[in-house]
Amino acid sequence: MTHAHHNTYDIHYDKGYLRLIAVGAAIFVLIGLGLILTPDSNSVTNTVGSTAWGVIWGLLSMGFFGATGLDALSKLRDNRPALTIDAVGVIDNGGVNRSGRIPWEDIVQLELHRYYGQTFLSVQLREGAHDHYRAANPLRRIKVAVNRLLFKSPIHLPSSSLAIDGDSLLQRITEVNARYT
Repeated sequence: MTHAHHNTYDIHYDKGYLRLIAVGAAIFVLIGLGLILTPDSNSVTNTVGSTAWGVIWGLLSMGFFGATGLDALSKLRDNRPALTIDAVGVIDNGGVNRSGRIPWEDIVQLELHRYYGQTFLSVQLREGAHDHYRAANPLRRIKVAVNRLLFKSPIHLPSSSLAIDGDSLLQRITEVNARYT
């Protein structure tokens, strides 16, 4: 859902998509639990010949998909907009990195990238603005580094979980950017 209030656009999460992610994650957590509880009878053990591998894959599955499911559930309960576009810039509250306020003067270019059916908005920043978006959290730092390597920007916003498609998102941000820069 997208709301416009006095030249401010609030873009919310697509709740149906998040429900689908949460259910899918729960299924994979249960599969991981099955790998742990029945290490002698699962295909991972039969393939590699060690019950330890079944337990390891079960723990990895439960950890990754458990975190993904919890993130989706937290976004389902959160009624704040995932993205806000206004006269000052863009506020990213939705991505894993949650970049916060990105002022228009830091934004050099906006681009859409499509990978495996997913659409991402890449925000190219002016030289020197990158330092502001450095992550303190080590996991977040790795994600920012991967974004920089693959997309030449630390800020890469997925549109799949938003209630707006990527092309409309780029158009809306570009229109507001042109109005205020």
